[in-house]
Amino acid sequence: MVYQPTKLKAFLDQLNVRPKKHLSQNFLIDQNILDKIVRFADLKPSDLVIEIGAGPGALSEKLLKKAQVIAIEKDRVFARALLRLDHLEVLNEDVLKVDFSTFKKCKVVANLPYNITTPILTKLVGYANIQSITIMVQKEVADRILSQPNTKDFSSLTLFLQYHAMLKKGFFVSRNCFYPKPSVDSYVLQLTLHQKYRIKRAEEFFQIIRKCFQQRRKMIKTTLKEDFDRAHLEAFFGKRRPENVSLDEWLTFFQKIPAQQHNK
Repeated sequence: MVYQPTKLKAFLDQLNVRPKKHLSQNFLIDQNILDKIVRFADLKPSDLVIEIGAGPGALSEKLLKKAQVIAIEKDRVFARALLRLDHLEVLNEDVLKVDFSTFKKCKVVANLPYNITTPILTKLVGYANIQSITIMVQKEVADRILSQPNTKDFSSLTLFLQYHAMLKKGFFVSRNCFYPKPSVDSYVLQLTLHQKYRIKRAEEFFQIIRKCFQQRRKMIKTTLKEDFDRAHLEAFFGKRRPENVSLDEWLTFFQKIPAQQHNK
């Protein structure tokens, strides 16, 4: 029960470690939140769960009651300590270097390190064997991921994740639910991966979107005027900026442009 503050601190003292800020080590100390994460992940006994950043193992203990669990933990001390939990397989690895295709069909559950949230998500959505990703992220990042067109939070990350997954809102988690207490609040959300959108030249498609969001205050027709036929840009986008265009509209634009209308 390392979610209890006194027991967590005693456990850390026993290991002779302190939470490492550069690894975003902020540990949950709220049993209610841990239970809500497990329920939200919607697990069955036959599921394989890949837990990223298991730390002391508070969430691991809860997950093991519901499914088979493999924990990925970069910190060597915590990885060794996790071996105390029966039936838990532990990988002492950097998650960005793990090949998830070696696992059978699985669900990912994670309190993601906030400093590398985007690289991790970008990596995970590329694996066909991952069914869902239930994650806790910084509230500000969650706002971006779950945002809608015509809002300030709508971004290239939003569009990228919408392309790969159905996004589901979860619940707010106060900064007071962690030890040590971080400077930001968090939010739990879920991505259910799908194959709904699969286009040729997908990388080129997202390069175009990222280019527009890098100059998000400019109209799209201005940003892309050297890349595409200007009349076509005017007809499709008018005076709109990137945050005003939905994923389906971006896809329609990209797929309907005849090759001769590229000015590259």
